[in-house]
Amino acid sequence: MTHFRSIKFRRQRGVSMIEVAVWSVILGIVVATVIGLFNVTKSGYTTGAAGEKIILMTSEIQKNWARANDYSTVAAAEVNKLSLIRPPLRFDGTQLYDWAGNPMDLNGSRVSFALTVGGSLAPLNQDDCATVVSRIEPIAIAVRIGTSAAAASGVISGGNLYKNGSQITQAGLTTGCSEPNPKIAAQFR
Repeated sequence: MTHFRSIKFRRQRGVSMIEVAVWSVILGIVVATVIGLFNVTKSGYTTGAAGEKIILMTSEIQKNWARANDYSTVAAAEVNKLSLIRPPLRFDGTQLYDWAGNPMDLNGSRVSFALTVGGSLAPLNQDDCATVVSRIEPIAIAVRIGTSAAAASGVISGGNLYKNGSQITQAGLTTGCSEPNPKIAAQFR
């Protein structure tokens, strides 16, 4: 019987270096996957939230300026005085910025006002570009997309025409969002 007890397995006291290495690699892969999924979700949320804040801001501009029937005083500083700029959009005292940090144009004329989103500082990817366009298109009277899209004196120009009144040109969206450093210019009444 004593012989049988000596063959008995000894309890392991600790973890081998190989086991630590294997578990570290597995844990690293899981953490990298979770962080990657979180960043994709966060980007989509931020873009969607920015689209919603742009809609809210433009609706409030329409409500506050429509009574005077004149949008010529619409500017970032004036809109900021009414606390209409909400995160993820921001105003630094002189300039309005989108959620990615790109400078936004916001200006008006007697009959309309316009704004831009996107640019070369933090370029929009195609998905984010399409997401923002889909958010603001229903309330805009005109939308142009592309590297050269611009807004001045309440009117948009340049880029690829996506919406004009009730007419939508799908090629304007696909071509405009595919350009390098796309801007979205939208006009409202």
